[in-house]
Amino acid sequence: MPVIALSIIAFLLTASPAKPSPVPGSPSATTRSLDAELVQVAAKGDTAAVEQLLQKGASVDAIVNTEGSVVYTGSRTTALIAAAKEGYVEVVKLLLKRGADIEKRGNGPSALSIAAEHGRADVVRLLLEKDAKLGDNCLFTAVEGHNAEIVKLFLAKGANIEARDSNDSTPLSVAAGLGNLVRCPSADDPHRRPNCNNNGGACCSGGPEVVQLLLNKGANVEARNNGGATPLLMAAYFGHVEVVKRLLAKGANIKAKDNKGNTALALALGYGHAEVAKLLRDRGAPIQ
Repeated sequence: MPVIALSIIAFLLTASPAKPSPVPGSPSATTRSLDAELVQVAAKGDTAAVEQLLQKGASVDAIVNTEGSVVYTGSRTTALIAAAKEGYVEVVKLLLKRGADIEKRGNGPSALSIAAEHGRADVVRLLLEKDAKLGDNCLFTAVEGHNAEIVKLFLAKGANIEARDSNDSTPLSVAAGLGNLVRCPSADDPHRRPNCNNNGGACCSGGPEVVQLLLNKGANVEARNNGGATPLLMAAYFGHVEVVKRLLAKGANIKAKDNKGNTALALALGYGHAEVAKLLRDRGAPIQ
């Protein structure tokens, strides 16, 4: 074999592989590490650490993969969304001051939506003051979180009180079905209120108060879902006596039937809600 050919082979065998050139505009490993740390400290409410990381070059709007329960396991999220979920108002203020995009999201809800979902009324108020956009389902999120204060905030901003979900239910119908339920944060939640006696939910307010708010704003008391159920039928089905009282006080049709021909009284009796059944009987409700 010619000497030149041997020399080329020897060179190829001993030479170190060339390092690939970085893609223009791509974040370095250091920057990615700072971005990931920023999301973590934002979720912990550490305002000073957030400021330090931003000064070191962390991107305020970086979307990063997260582990654990910062937002959702394995989700992609921002520092703003992480702080909003946990209810850290000062961190949210700082991130917005440093130019965070209030509408930016990863593969989950917006900052406003996740704050509402987790009952963070102070954060919701701040984001609305900064003109965060109301989503089509924002009122459902607040209703399902049993948070009367957030329902008030959304209604004041013009949320659609007659919006429809995938079951063709309105917020009032959903609230009537949830009825007396009141959920509270877990015992280790730093925002847990002292009167909470129930673990594992979004807040410590709501129940019939949410129904009353919607009624006071003129929600249609006879709106039907895709099963033909009105809010009264929903409340009777789930046995929420206080909600039934409030719906009847607003003139709900006590004789209404769903698509299967069930009246409110029939549903209350069929599902063993004796107190609701007695109330309906006393008001002259028919069983058929």
